[in-house]
Amino acid sequence: MVVDGAYEFTGSDRAKAAAAFEKARRLPTIPVRISSTKVESGKLQVHIETDAVPGKADVFAALVLDSAESQVQRGENGGHRLQHVAVVRNLKKIGKTESRQGYSNDVSLDAHSLPHAARLIVFLQEPGQGKILGAAVTPFAP
Repeated sequence: MVVDGAYEFTGSDRAKAAAAFEKARRLPTIPVRISSTKVESGKLQVHIETDAVPGKADVFAALVLDSAESQVQRGENGGHRLQHVAVVRNLKKIGKTESRQGYSNDVSLDAHSLPHAARLIVFLQEPGQGKILGAAVTPFAP
């Protein structure tokens, strides 16, 4: 498991997970705002803006299904029907910021592959798989 792009550990280690969540919760974050959300002709239209970042950052948008199911045909889970939550269907770098600058842009994302309730997650990340600096989420219906 990786928390905020900064803390890595085996996901089944509850003590390390709790400690990583607490460390991440205490750190300051850059505010990210999502507004003007609407779906038209299979496209999610949104306005995204952030406060200034201390260094460079990449801006990502993830379209995420609230839930999904899969019927496993083979392997250790063969014959089982699995339930999934927070399934990323589309992850896209939508921009970047320079040091001491924010991000503000209208963004259009393809939402055709989303059959039911979903959410948009937008996050700022230091370049090169770095630390997560801030994030926001908003639900929407395709």
